[in-house]
Amino acid sequence: MTSKLPYTPSLEALLDKIEEIGTIKRKISLRDQARTSGYGLYVQSGRLPGGAMQYMAGGKYLTKLVFIREVDGTRIVKKYHPGSWEVKVEVTLSLCRTLERLSKEQISWAPEKIMAYEAKEKFYYPFIAKVYRALQEHGNQLKNVWEFISTEQKKNLLTSFFQELEEEWPIESFEINIEEVYKAIRLAESVMNAYLVGYMIGKSWISEEEGGDNTLYLGDRLAVHIRSVLKGAQSKGVAFSTAFARVAAEGTMAALTSVEPDKSEHLEPLEEEKTLSPKIWNFLVDIMRKGVKEKLDIEQVTTDHSSQFKLALDKLDKLEDYLDSTRLDAWEQVYERFCQADHDSDFRQAIGWLTWLFILWNHRERITPDGDSKEHIAEVWKLLGVILRVTIDKTRKAEDWASLFLALGFYDWLGMLAQRDGILQFIYDQIGEQAVESRLLDIERNPRMMVESLLVSRLQRYLGKL
Repeated sequence: MTSKLPYTPSLEALLDKIEEIGTIKRKISLRDQARTSGYGLYVQSGRLPGGAMQYMAGGKYLTKLVFIREVDGTRIVKKYHPGSWEVKVEVTLSLCRTLERLSKEQISWAPEKIMAYEAKEKFYYPFIAKVYRALQEHGNQLKNVWEFISTEQKKNLLTSFFQELEEEWPIESFEINIEEVYKAIRLAESVMNAYLVGYMIGKSWISEEEGGDNTLYLGDRLAVHIRSVLKGAQSKGVAFSTAFARVAAEGTMAALTSVEPDKSEHLEPLEEEKTLSPKIWNFLVDIMRKGVKEKLDIEQVTTDHSSQFKLALDKLDKLEDYLDSTRLDAWEQVYERFCQADHDSDFRQAIGWLTWLFILWNHRERITPDGDSKEHIAEVWKLLGVILRVTIDKTRKAEDWASLFLALGFYDWLGMLAQRDGILQFIYDQIGEQAVESRLLDIERNPRMMVESLLVSRLQRYLGKL
């Protein structure tokens, strides 16, 4: 390379990439050529008299790089102004490679696929509204369906979604995998929606036509979001809708081939819960299946007075006037086990039993209409909040990571978002972000209590994982 500029390997690599971009642009259609500048980098090339090629790159109006490749292969740099524009080179090159591959694949596309891809997405809004109402009507049952799916199964749904894009829709596959795009979208939530809508089709709660329009709606909404995040993005809803349809098919198959857990499946207690009497275990499972509040939003639990811990324990030990015999037996058995776990500094078990106490008292609140009892219920929430905060503080000091992950899910469930974010930052600072997923997977694979599924599910949703 001949130039007045000092030769560097990085500059040589930059010229290679610009030259490849220019070469690809000459091969693809005019429409696709216009797409190559979607990230704000403009590359032009042309043949000079004598056979040499000239390449120019930069912004739309300001050229930052000009070089010539002679017939013998030598390159002469005429102009080079380093700057932030260079960060767009790699992603533009990836886009060009994708467009080149797509241009070759589209030749073999069936006419129907080309027509579908070029057509404007259409869906019937009354169908979308009906699907939404069905999701609300069967909310508790669908929540149980989703929470009883393993992390591996949920990851497989994501894999299936991306596999459809990679196999059939290269542009959408490329754009959704751009880091800034993937961070901005809430894909996990849409995949869950598609799966559960498919499940409702299998149960005949909605029609296939209604479910199909829902996938069109999800695809269109995702494409619009991507185009709003990524300048020049070309994603189309029809591509994403077929990927969501593949996920929905998994949900339909699950509904057709499995037994609903909240109707006929007998749930066995796990390691710690086996100490409960069968009567109390069945009672707790029944409450769990009836559903707990999506988010409790209990303001009183923000109280943090360690000195009140024993006082709170003492008061919670005397609830005979506010619980019927079955609930009182359940409360006493669970409460006794929490106290023992706290005494043994087994924080994971303590948080598990404390979760059951919150579920029990949440159920008590939902069936209590009178004002006097509601005032007492609020006081019990406050006492539970004191115990929760002190327990989690002990867990944090012990650096018990598995228990802290459950605490994250607990805080998210209670709507204590500042405390949740503080714990997560503490975990990241101590063990690093990469260790979180593997440890979370270990909790799910080796649960000690069934109730941990509630907390793990909340944590997965918060972290944006399926």
